[in-house]
Amino acid sequence: MILKLREVQKEKKLSYDKILVLMEQDGFYSSKSTLSRLFGDNWEKHKFGYEDTLIPIANVLLDVDNIEDDDEYEVLDY
Repeated sequence: MILKLREVQKEKKLSYDKILVLMEQDGFYSSKSTLSRLFGDNWEKHKFGYEDTLIPIANVLLDVDNIEDDDEYEVLDY
């Protein structure tokens, strides 16, 4: 999921500020420092909460309204 989020952010050339605005419009909140860790060069060294961090960002970047319980994600453990 993180790889896909990074890909979409790069493809759409979304700034951290733009992502934060989109998240706030959908009722989600994050910080610029969280986004810089997620989309920065050393993202593999950080841990990100699935429900509190990744799902809200995915809802905005991937236009995902609902993530089903049986959806499968590739989990990378670094």
